[in-house]
Amino acid sequence: MTNPILTAPVPWQTGATWAVVPEAVKKTLWFGEQKTPGGPWTWIPSTLPGALSPQLPRPIYQALAWAYDLHVGQSGPNLGGTVSWNTITGQVGDPAGWTLDSFSSPHGHAALTLTVWEPSETGVFTGLYGMISTWTAQNATTGTQALDMIVPDTHSLQAVTSYAFNRGA
Repeated sequence: MTNPILTAPVPWQTGATWAVVPEAVKKTLWFGEQKTPGGPWTWIPSTLPGALSPQLPRPIYQALAWAYDLHVGQSGPNLGGTVSWNTITGQVGDPAGWTLDSFSSPHGHAALTLTVWEPSETGVFTGLYGMISTWTAQNATTGTQALDMIVPDTHSLQAVTSYAFNRGA
């Protein structure tokens, strides 16, 4: 059984909520957006490889584009953390799931974190790599400095997404 849908308020859009189905359904990741409280939901599917919908908000579109670039072996940026892009590029599977969460920093800045999970195909690590991006009102339209790091996780996708749901994401 897959985990429940994850939702998070969008800090830079008053009243808006985003949602993700945490595990891909037949290789399709589902993103949902509710622009006003109690309003209708719009659901947008993304299946990679394939063109991403231009209807996706910039943070969602960009996070999926980065994940696909990592999958197909594109060179990428130098990131913080213990896993470098260039070490695993071309050695991860298609995005298999994702998690999101909203938070406020100690300085009062609101942000939304989106992590796209891809299975390792390195042959030396069995698990998932999570590509973490953090979005704020300042970078939501540009993507500048949004990609934070890639983290390894030895748990199953269901365990990773269940943890995200249970911590309140």
